[in-house]
Order: sequence, then structure tokens, then C-alpha cells
Amino acid sequence: MRRRQGRSRGEVLRSLKTAPEQGSIVMITDENFMQIILQKVPQFTEHWEKHLAYWEGDERGPCIDISSFSDYVISLIIDEDLSQLPRIFDLMERFIVEGEETVGNVVTTCFLENIINRTGATIDPKSFVHLLGPQSRIYCQAWDEFTGMKTEGLWRHQDVLGGSPMPQKDELFTLETYKELLIKYRKIHKRAEYLPYQHPLQDQLSSLRREYRSRLPIYLLARCPICGGRVSEPIDTFSLNGIGWARPQKRGYGWYGVVQATSSSRRTTLMGSSPSYKAECDHVRLLAAGVNLNCLQPDDVDETIEFLSERPYVMAPLLELDNSYAVLHTLPVGRLDDLKLQPHYTAYFVTYFTADEAAYENILRDSHGNFIIPGFADYDLLKWIEAGKLFWLDPNQEASTLMDRSSSADFPYNNMKGFEGPCTIEEGQIKQSYKNQHQKAHLCDGVNLNEGFFKNLWNSIFG
Repeated sequence: MRRRQGRSRGEVLRSLKTAPEQGSIVMITDENFMQIILQKVPQFTEHWEKHLAYWEGDERGPCIDISSFSDYVISLIIDEDLSQLPRIFDLMERFIVEGEETVGNVVTTCFLENIINRTGATIDPKSFVHLLGPQSRIYCQAWDEFTGMKTEGLWRHQDVLGGSPMPQKDELFTLETYKELLIKYRKIHKRAEYLPYQHPLQDQLSSLRREYRSRLPIYLLARCPICGGRVSEPIDTFSLNGIGWARPQKRGYGWYGVVQATSSSRRTTLMGSSPSYKAECDHVRLLAAGVNLNCLQPDDVDETIEFLSERPYVMAPLLELDNSYAVLHTLPVGRLDDLKLQPHYTAYFVTYFTADEAAYENILRDSHGNFIIPGFADYDLLKWIEAGKLFWLDPNQEASTLMDRSSSADFPYNNMKGFEGPCTIEEGQIKQSYKNQHQKAHLCDGVNLNEGFFKNLWNSIFG
């Protein structure tokens, strides 16, 4: 049971950042909002009729009515009937943002509170917190502070670099245990390099690779623009020397690349494998990753790393398709020679979504099964933002909110430096990969390496 120990409810309500109205066709008032719910969620009708029969002849208020709707939503979560939830929480966000003040107050205090107060003992918060809109999440976080609780999934885990709203496993690496595993892995790898696959040392390497991936922090990399489902993956933010960064053929199948398919895998790739990312919906098609060095020399990196560009990009043929979208996100990455975990480099991730999987299969795929092909990269990201095709996760918000063209003026990745096209980090230096490629002057030339774009970004967020 939650005990109130912080600000008053009025202070919690005032903590909401009221957004400008979006020009609704119908004004949302305390007299019509329940009818709007019934129009948008017709499955609620039977429950509503029972509610009316129970209160027949007695006076009801808006709070009592929407509490009935919250009971309906709680029953959906308990029954694991989650298909209606994205539409419902989108509607509640709209009520808060666009409705009259009384409607916003009713939604927050008699709908959101009712649901949040049932988490833990009755319902799993992971079923719905990722669907909360920005203002809904702000209120729920304020309510957590008011009651002295910490609802799982509402807050970033600050014990991982950059923070993460995703639930974490118990046995995460520390920087020290991370270094210990890499040292052990490299010693065995050196001995096993030319041994047959069936050799026991190869089994030890496989076991260490599984341990490596299982102990990495899990990060939210995208939210589906179609349904709100989350896309996540364990990512090595400790350094660029990790096993995952050196893996080849990761073009479109996640940061780590293809892994052995399991019974819960939503998608499979070649030879029964599955992507390394985890998706909560079926709209995800591809996830590509890269690194921006933030105008820093990667002299701590003693592995060879290949990636398709230092600057983020999108695959133009994919976004030119109808109902096709992409989401960009970035994470800070540390250095292996640091005594404590802190941001230096930046990993970026571009996730592609569409409801039509066949369209991707037909338009872009090379003979090796790769969807991410350098020749089709487009670096003019703002163009795709303004076209409503590219979204990004806000790195400044605990919620990692999905941002769109309405916030294009705040897009943080438009003027980035770095190489365009395939790059290699080798012997502590970055270079363009193709020997016959015209060598351009690096866009960081002449820049103070302590004042790089991403370094300023991460310092502004994480101090």
C-alpha cells in the first residue's frame, strides 16, 4: 500500500508541464469524455452498462465514471489482454493535453493513480508503463515521488551508463568484472584461434560469449511509431573493446547481430537464427548500429571494429515506402582505460518499422542477406524528420519519449561531425574502409577534441 509522504496532490498536478492544445475537432469536457471513451474503446460498452446499472438512481461524478474505466483496464492487464492498451493510453494522454483542466485532473487522479496504485501486488507495471505518454509519465513519476514508491519501468536505472528504463538482470557487469572477462576471453581466444570448432577451448569461448551478453545492461533503443511497442537489446557501453563490437555482419539484425533463435523469437533470419534485439511488436524490420567517436582518438581500442558510418544515416529506399518509419537513439560508451565508467564515445541505433514485411524483402537486400547497404545511406536526417518518417528518443527525459517533427527544432543530431560511409577502427585510429575510396579530410579536423558534439551532449545530460 502506498503512503503519501511527499508533495500534496495539488502540487503533483501542478508539476505537469501543460502542452499547447493540438486543435481537437471536439472539445473534451467532463460532460463528453466518457462518450469519447466508448467511441474509441467499444469493447468497454458491456462493462460501462453494468456500471450504469449499479449506480442507477444515484448521483455519479466524472471520477467515479473513469474509475470504472480504470477497473476495466486493470482487468485487461490481469487477463494479459494487452492489444487495446496502446489505444487506451494514447487516449488518456490526449485527454490530459487537450481536455479541459477538470478532465486532466480526473484522468490523472482517478485513472492513472488507480492503475499505478495496483502495480506490484495485482498487475505487472511492465505491461503498460512503456505506453504512457509524456504528460502521463510525468504525473506517474510525480505520484511515485509523492508516495515514496519507485514503479518499475517508470525510471531509468542510473547504475548503467546513460541510464535505462528497462528492467535489468541481477548479475550486471561492473567495470572491474567486465575487464576481467575480456582478459580471460582474449587469453583463451589466442590459444584457440587455429583450433577446430569442436575443441574444448572453443566451448569455453562460446560460454564466455554467452556470459558477456547476459551481463550487459539492457537498453531501450526504440519505440514503435505504429503501436508504441518497445525495442531493446543488451549493449556494451563499457568500451569499444568488447566482444560484441568486433562481431561482423551486423547489418540490420541488431547491435550484436544474429543469434540462435529461441521459441520466443518473433523473427528469424538466415539458417534459423534471430536478430539480437527484442521487440514487443511485429512492426520491427531492421536495427542498424554505428559509432561516433565524438572527435576523440580511439587509442584505447586494440580490437578491429568495422561499421557503416561514423555519422548516423537512414536507408532512403526503406523510408520512401508508404507507412514505413525509423527511430534514432544514441547511448554513451566508455573507454577501457578509464578507472571509472564515464561517457566518451557515442553509439547510435536506427530501427526501422513497417506493417508490411514483404515490402522490405522486395526493395532492398543484398546477396548476403544484409539490408543496410552503404550506397543507399542518406545523411540528411532533418529532411526525414520533417517528412514525418524519422523519429528519435529524447535523451533528456527519464521516459525516453518518442519525439517527432513537431519537435524538429529540438532534434539534437542534425549537425554531427565524422566520416560518412564505411569506417574501420584499427590500431587505435579511425579510417575510411575502402582503399580506393577518395579520402576526405575528417570533419573533426581542427576541432578541440575536448569540445566534441556528443561530449557536450552527454555532459549536459549526465553532468
